[in-house]
Amino acid sequence: MTTAYPPSSETLGTPIPLPSITKKMKSQETYKHYLRDLIYLLKNRNEEFQNIQENDDFNEGVKFAYSSILQKIENQANSFKMKPEDFGFTDFENFKNKTL
Repeated sequence: MTTAYPPSSETLGTPIPLPSITKKMKSQETYKHYLRDLIYLLKNRNEEFQNIQENDDFNEGVKFAYSSILQKIENQANSFKMKPEDFGFTDFENFKNKTL
């Protein structure tokens, strides 16, 4: 038996309530700002860990994790034919360059 992802209501045995699209739909701008802010926060934390001089296993792991997450976001954007700068992927670097 193959299982589809996400599971359908038939495989789970219970109906899946579908919210009204018009009620729950957010504007594209809301999603764009959410993603931009999330990326900014991730990049800020990444920079903080990159500046830590202690190179113990924990800090190295955290540095790798942040870099991997940010790289995955950028790669996925490219896979979906999205320009990362359209949703603020480069805003952190642009802000940092202006303040230097």
